Parts: sequence; C-alpha cells; structure tokens
Amino acid sequence: MRVSMKEADVLTACLDYLRFKGVFAWRSNNTGVFDPARKCFRSFRGLKGVADILGIIPRQIGPDGEPGLHGVLLAVECKGASGRLSDDQEWFLEEVTRRGGIALCVRSVRELDDQLLPLLSGHA
Repeated sequence: MRVSMKEADVLTACLDYLRFKGVFAWRSNNTGVFDPARKCFRSFRGLKGVADILGIIPRQIGPDGEPGLHGVLLAVECKGASGRLSDDQEWFLEEVTRRGGIALCVRSVRELDDQLLPLLSGHA
C-alpha cells in the first residue's frame, strides 16, 4: 500500500534531500504573516506564485561557455497527492524556465531526485 504524503511533508523531505545533496536551498514563504499586536494578517507584498523552495545550482561553465562558477536559480513547487498548481504558480515556474532557471513541480522526493539528479551530476 502506498501512502500519500501531505504537501508539508513533501516540502520538508525535499529540503532535507537538497541539503543532503549539498544544494543551497531554502523555504520561500509567500503567505500573509499574522501580526499579534494588531490581531490581523499583514498585507502581502511579495510575488504571487513563488515556488515553495528556492535555491542555487552551481555550474562550472556558464551559459556563455566561459569557465568559472555560475549559479542557476532552482525553483521547486511541492504538492501533495491531489494538489494542483494555481495559475500564479504555473506562471512563476514558466518564467523561471524561460529565463534559464530550473523549475520543477514534485509530489515526492523520488520525483525530485529523478528530475534533479541528472542536472546535478552533469553540471556540478
């Protein structure tokens, strides 16, 4: 029997995986923050649709072919078994890809590993 993970569990497992692989990555919160003094949520001023995890994949050769260390933006959207991308999330991942970054939507660490491992081993 296969147990479906909740989105929060997928996110935590993916962050652990990236840390294990030596990828500089962090959780990107883009939800409103509760202000206990005012007893309300502060206005959201960020970019809608930003992926759950952002990071930097190191590259030894840049897009122009020049040697040296270059970084490529990694954006990982984590979803549970039935989760769907919002329009804003789809837009963000498409923009990251269009601008040369790596944009992934995953439902498990296995999916992240399958999609990311070839990129890590081929360009580290």
